[in-house]
Amino acid sequence: MEPLLAAHDVHAAIGASRILHGLSLAVGRGEVVALVGRNGAGKTTALRTLMGHVRPWQGTVRWQGQDITRWPAHARARAGIAYVPQDRRMFANLTVEESLEVAEAAHPNRRPREEIYELFPVLAERRRQLSGFLSGGEQRMLALARALVANPSLILLDEPTDGLAPVVVEQLLSRIAAVAAQGISILLAEQNVRFAAMLARRGYLIHKGAIRREGTVEELLADEEAAGRYLAV
Repeated sequence: MEPLLAAHDVHAAIGASRILHGLSLAVGRGEVVALVGRNGAGKTTALRTLMGHVRPWQGTVRWQGQDITRWPAHARARAGIAYVPQDRRMFANLTVEESLEVAEAAHPNRRPREEIYELFPVLAERRRQLSGFLSGGEQRMLALARALVANPSLILLDEPTDGLAPVVVEQLLSRIAAVAAQGISILLAEQNVRFAAMLARRGYLIHKGAIRREGTVEELLADEEAAGRYLAV
């Protein structure tokens, strides 16, 4: 079966720095896939390239079998790809409700807000609170909720646990699992391999912009040589 998203031999650079060196990966329908590696391994550039924010100088990106390598980010978003960056990009002076309204304005076929609040009860409780006063975990949930407004088929989720306390990570885990349970595909870029293993069955290990290993997440963790060399575990 054709994967939902597939990248083949993708090379990309930021300015004069070449970051991705022949990246190849695939995400199936309804699948959670982990892209794991240390800080600086190329995870964020990989997601930004898949979203269209970085244009590769070699290789192809295909969406449901169609070549989208030259598509801009907004066209990919309309096609069903959403991107949740590591920095969250909050509108600090808007309430939770207003932040979702801004996301809804860009998507005429948006998901009903009450469905979003059902997935994220804490956001329903905080709907009149300014986004800038949310906790780190709540801001991550709001960033994910804004992406879900567009009814995506795939979410590119970048380092959701970065900087969060363990108890908050557990809360976030349950919400991401709830999103995945609805059949939405997720490509999860993470340093926290244990977290990734709780969500993804399959994964890729990236180091210096290239895939070094692939397989089930358990296989990646069981490979002590690879884990010691490429992962922070």
